Amino acid sequence: MIEIGIPFSDPTAEGVVIQDANIRALKNGMTTDGAFDIVRRVREKSQIPLAFMTYANPVFHYGYDRFFAKCEELGVDAIIIPDMPFEEKAEMEEPANAHNVALISMIAPTSEERIQMIAKEAKGFIYVVSSMGVTGVRSEIRTDLGAIVERNP
Repeated sequence: MIEIGIPFSDPTAEGVVIQDANIRALKNGMTTDGAFDIVRRVREKSQIPLAFMTYANPVFHYGYDRFFAKCEELGVDAIIIPDMPFEEKAEMEEPANAHNVALISMIAPTSEERIQMIAKEAKGFIYVVSSMGVTGVRSEIRTDLGAIVERNP
């Protein structure tokens, strides 16, 4: 699977490295349509599964139905939206499902009592956020992925 990022001006789940990359991409003219063009070019050579990673705002701004219709047309298999809580996914999930795009569910160390519910409704795959904090360079990564999996067979 290849994850293709659609840059956003306020990527709250990202650390400084990826925040800076988003700003650079936007300053250099990358757009949602530019990301769709990347998908088009990948599809000329490969049928590997593709997932977009972006935030709710760019998808909302593009228009849910228009966005997911374009995903279906070009062969985007899934989308990851890190700033969309599981309990608020219905608004985006309906058009995603209508256009055969899996809206990827995320679980984190803080999802304990919700993990079974999230896993039961998941499509495509489950994105496990294995450590607290934002992405990026760290001197130490603390995670207890084994415990998350053990508690939730």
